[in-house]
Amino acid sequence: MPEIRRCLLQCRQPCSRTTLNAGQATGCDIFGELTRGASFANVGLTEGALMNTSKRLSTIILLLVGTCIGVAPVSGQDRDEHRRPGPCFERSGDRLCYGTKHSTALRFAFDGQYVLVPSTERIDDISRGLTLEAWVKSAADLPGGYRSIVSKQMNGTGYMLATNDFVHFKAEVAGEQATSAAEPGREGWQHIAAVWDGQLKLYVNGQLDGVLPTSHPIPNSFPLYIGSSPFGADTTWRGVIDEVRLWAVARTQEQIQSTMNRYLCGDERGLRAYWSFDEGQGSQLMDTIGHSDGVVVGPEWVDGVDLPRSGDCRHDSHR
Repeated sequence: MPEIRRCLLQCRQPCSRTTLNAGQATGCDIFGELTRGASFANVGLTEGALMNTSKRLSTIILLLVGTCIGVAPVSGQDRDEHRRPGPCFERSGDRLCYGTKHSTALRFAFDGQYVLVPSTERIDDISRGLTLEAWVKSAADLPGGYRSIVSKQMNGTGYMLATNDFVHFKAEVAGEQATSAAEPGREGWQHIAAVWDGQLKLYVNGQLDGVLPTSHPIPNSFPLYIGSSPFGADTTWRGVIDEVRLWAVARTQEQIQSTMNRYLCGDERGLRAYWSFDEGQGSQLMDTIGHSDGVVVGPEWVDGVDLPRSGDCRHDSHR
């Protein structure tokens, strides 16, 4: 069976020599948390979710939401090693997880559909810079006007990643816009990234495609919308959105290109929120870092972008 690279089990310290033993997961789509002092748990987690425990755990059967998988033996980190929070399980043998994984996303088909993420300190404080990324697939009948992919703005303050009158992607900061030469594709997926660090840069599929000097500050405490904006139902995106990432740093073109085609580990430096869209059902969009979950209002779950499943989250180069 193919390896699932993003089967990343995380916990906040202490891990206390936790072990993950071989077993076959059953009962998909079960959500749960480990209780204090538990020694065994059937746990339904979104990939990369945090498990909180202060006691030893002897056996865990891990369920990925929507997918049943097998689990190979894994060693835990001892609490006395005083490692900072992050991955506390290491590979033991050739593979950690095996099975199949079905990537999902959200399709926005009608005005008034959106995902609403309440304001949190982690996504509000971007005074040192901002990088906003998303994978999108435009509908063949994408309407004109502003169609928002991600928006966190109000009254001319904040930022938006959107399409502009059919043919261009745009990033907007405090009313000033950087516009791409590239058109929203009608045939497949495109990766869009907006970077702000005193000037606004727009990348399409990893290539710089629009620049605008601006000195406007953009940190704010407004809610974040995915697939729409607070400016009306007619700003709803038409198409599919997946893999939305918000960073509190201005990433370089090389950094964007290095991670745009793979899943994230969740503890990359500067990453403040990561919505992988892999729930596949329900009315909640989970932030895999665990701080900024969203409420899904209207869009339907569909197939997501198929990113490579290679890589290893154990190394420290991404921190």
